[in-house]
Amino acid sequence: MTVASLVAMLAGAQAQADCAHVLHVAYNDWPPYSWSEGDGEPQGLDVELMQTFAAKAGCELVFDKMPAKRSHQLLRVGKVDIMMGASKTDDREAYAVFSSPYRQEVVGVFSLDSQKLGDIVSWTQLMNSGLRLLVPQAGWYGSDYEASRSELEHKNLLVESPDLLRSVQMLARNRAELALGDSLSLPYIASQTEHLHLYRHTARLSESDIHLMFSKAAMSEAEASSIERAIVAAHQSGDIAALLLKWEQISLSRINFAEDSEARLGRSTPQFAD
Repeated sequence: MTVASLVAMLAGAQAQADCAHVLHVAYNDWPPYSWSEGDGEPQGLDVELMQTFAAKAGCELVFDKMPAKRSHQLLRVGKVDIMMGASKTDDREAYAVFSSPYRQEVVGVFSLDSQKLGDIVSWTQLMNSGLRLLVPQAGWYGSDYEASRSELEHKNLLVESPDLLRSVQMLARNRAELALGDSLSLPYIASQTEHLHLYRHTARLSESDIHLMFSKAAMSEAEASSIERAIVAAHQSGDIAALLLKWEQISLSRINFAEDSEARLGRSTPQFAD
């Protein structure tokens, strides 16, 4: 046995030892990051990233589907080990340890491609456009939006929706010209539910780090460290970048971009990537 193979064997054994129990990962329907159909297997970007981290760490996973609020409750008491796709807050640090960031969440501005609106490159331009804006009632959509919310309401330009799905449906019914939403989730939902072709404007309202949350009540320091090392390794190996690219292509294959505006004329609707 070579020295290299012995080191690899010992590293694998250490990874196995670090994960002393099967890790329960909570998820809910938030395509394209995580979702399942019926009793089917979970799928999505975050699911595949979590599976990649677990494989590198030598950990076994079980995915448990539940509402986000219940996920936090069970993570707090140690009945769930890990939550994916989490933003870091002081309140959550009371019951969870956060991994280093493994991806970013970007809030973008969208419109129906068929409307052929001019590209919006900044929040100032959006505010001066006089266009109605659809925004889900829950979520963080950037400091510019929060500072301008009252002005939008005063001008009768703010249209609130219960969630991204309703935003898409209301956009299709001309309740507003623009919509704010997650840069991957909104176009994915639009293409899957309403078969809409969206245009993503240049303006970005916010970019925030996304983490895993480890239950302080359930996971040992060794287990959390093992997953953390796997995240670092996945960044270095390009595994994270490859999965991000894959799901960007899936989510955005039916979307036109600001930088591609000249090619929009006369182009047929593209199909989803394999």
